[in-house]
Amino acid sequence: NQISVVTTKSRKNTKLRALRVLRGSHMMNRTGFTLLELAVALLIIGLLASLVAPRFAQSLAANRAEMAARRLTADLRRVQEAARITSSSLVVRFTVSPTATLYEAPGLPHLDHRRGHYVVRLHDDPYRVEISALSVGGDAELVFDGQGKPDTAGTITLKAGDHVRTITIDGPSGHTAVAASKL
Repeated sequence: NQISVVTTKSRKNTKLRALRVLRGSHMMNRTGFTLLELAVALLIIGLLASLVAPRFAQSLAANRAEMAARRLTADLRRVQEAARITSSSLVVRFTVSPTATLYEAPGLPHLDHRRGHYVVRLHDDPYRVEISALSVGGDAELVFDGQGKPDTAGTITLKAGDHVRTITIDGPSGHTAVAASKL
């Protein structure tokens, strides 16, 4: 009986010593990561980024095309309404070149600046789109008369990456509609 008590006590002491050794070892006090763990984490992050980046770029291009189309549509309505209110003709002039894609409305004040006429640079942030096709009666101007009617029907096609938005202007009424497509 006495022998079994000693054996039990020695087992407990051995276990306690083993725990103390483990607690004092390098494995229990580790505060950093091993090189292997860091490499695996970086590999996983790289794989996820390679999957997400193309989708993000496509989403960004679609958003830019959509926002530019909305802005242009709202501005055409603004010019049309201003022509009705003032009972005078107002012009929207488009500039399409390799270095600049913009439109301007010389008869309207700029919303952000007190001086100068209204200009929207589509090739700059936040839009970064190009006018890939412009059909407004053979010239680069759309004129709204004193009743708000455009001088011609037309289409304006905006492109950002593979994403395209086509704005259609109805000739008699001046109503605008936006259609989306992808190249």
